[in-house]
Amino acid sequence: MSLAAVSQRTYFAHAQAIVETHDIGAGTRIWAYAHVMSGAHVGSDCNICDHAFIESGATLGNNVTNPDDPNYLDRMWGLP
Repeated sequence: MSLAAVSQRTYFAHAQAIVETHDIGAGTRIWAYAHVMSGAHVGSDCNICDHAFIESGATLGNNVTNPDDPNYLDRMWGLP
């Protein structure tokens, strides 16, 4: 990702996080060693904790906070 793209992000991703999607809502925080795969959707104001794994096809709604080391595999979470 280019420096310009990083400066235009509306979410925070720790330098040690692996983020392969741009489908992440404003205000979301992704912490060290988390992995968000391409094709995943993360809503706004989420907190993706250390070592989380968000698989391609998974959808997290807005305001979702996960515990350390969870796996979200190809499902919908935090949606009404």
